[in-house]
Amino acid sequence: MTCNSFSSWQRPLAKPGVLRPGDRVAIVTPSWGGSACFPQRFEAGLRCLVDEFGLKPVVMPHAKKPADWLDQNPEARASDLMQTFADQEIAAIVTSIGGDDAIRLRPHLDIGVITENPKVFLGYSDATVMHFACLKAGLSSFYGPTVMASFAENGGMHDFKKQAIRRVLFSAAPPGELPRNTEGWTDELLDWSVPGNQDQMRRLQPPTFAKALARLWRDPRPSDRRVCGSSGDAEGHRPLAITPILGRRHPVLRDIRRSSVTFLGDAVDAQLRRARHPQQDSRNDCRSPGRRSGRAAG
Repeated sequence: MTCNSFSSWQRPLAKPGVLRPGDRVAIVTPSWGGSACFPQRFEAGLRCLVDEFGLKPVVMPHAKKPADWLDQNPEARASDLMQTFADQEIAAIVTSIGGDDAIRLRPHLDIGVITENPKVFLGYSDATVMHFACLKAGLSSFYGPTVMASFAENGGMHDFKKQAIRRVLFSAAPPGELPRNTEGWTDELLDWSVPGNQDQMRRLQPPTFAKALARLWRDPRPSDRRVCGSSGDAEGHRPLAITPILGRRHPVLRDIRRSSVTFLGDAVDAQLRRARHPQQDSRNDCRSPGRRSGRAAG
């Protein structure tokens, strides 16, 4: 799959309205139940949404359910999503964290509800499944921070990311050229189960593209090396693989390929059939990111 695999996509996409301080944003958990495993981390992310952006988080009924319960009830996770899209008082939807089985929500999603109620959808990694659902519904969505993995950054969200959120979600003007990251990047893993770590900033490395790229290429997972380009952000997420909308979620591509539901069409589905990546089942695992496969939850 190449960087231009989706260059022929011509369907016009609806743009959701810009966010304003005071807007209500729904918090959903479409994948791993990390919010119940690490409630202090989840609460830190909610505080950031309030204190930094003036938003009003609305935690959906199943968003804080135990991880094993969420694993057994994908229809409940989907119900939260459908309720948020249908609710006219909700301006945006933010995922709590990623995971590895959001594809199981697909039979319970109503694409028509998404089409009829365009609003901001924000998330990354396993939320790629929902980005495909938004794409099928004709809605532009935003591949970006989650409550626990970015808004709850140790020691506070990085300025680089806060500025990007304001520029993209709180303004109708085109975002323009991506500014250079002058803060640095990090891949330090601090145990989320240790309360004192929440206030401890992770060590930043100099914002040098070459060093970040070298780290990527030392990663033993060969499929991550199929990258279209790189610009490591302030948190040190690895470069986006395949295309910007897909991130590095090859497992999602595999699951969509195996799904009985067509998200895109024959031409793109043929591209997806070539995607391969091993998947690890950690849906009901409450070990801290950094202890699960040696990396943060996706």
